[in-house]
Amino acid sequence: MGGVMTLGSYLLFFEKNDAPFIHTDQGQVVQKETPVSYVSRNLMNNAGDNDFTKIAEDAVHAVVHVKNVTVAPTNPFMEFFYGASPGGGKMIVGTGSGVIVSPDGYIITNNHVIEGAREIQVTLNDQKSFAAKLVGVDKSTDIALLKIDAGELPFMTF
Repeated sequence: MGGVMTLGSYLLFFEKNDAPFIHTDQGQVVQKETPVSYVSRNLMNNAGDNDFTKIAEDAVHAVVHVKNVTVAPTNPFMEFFYGASPGGGKMIVGTGSGVIVSPDGYIITNNHVIEGAREIQVTLNDQKSFAAKLVGVDKSTDIALLKIDAGELPFMTF
């Protein structure tokens, strides 16, 4: 009963139902944001004409498997009793996926997939593997850009 009263009081006194609108000092109500559609009318009218098997076939060759190797931080308490581990820590293998975005080997993946990686390996759909270099990351959007030394790769367009 207490929860219902608290929630009801909050909604009654604090929650504003006109969230997409702004009240100005002059008493006007204006819309905060304008809805935008990125779909062209031509695509909407011809939606039944798309061949999704072709789209899926192209996409499967541009998606890659990303494997990274990191080293877990050492535990001082365990080192005190059992000694230092060889190699400086336990090796951890992580995996994820990525998408080839250019024919010369640039790949977009998630930052959390490669974060802290000592080495990164990318495997293509045809089972070819390449060592990847980290080009850059954006932690705020969880995006990372990798580069492999290969040419004429299948890729996805934005």
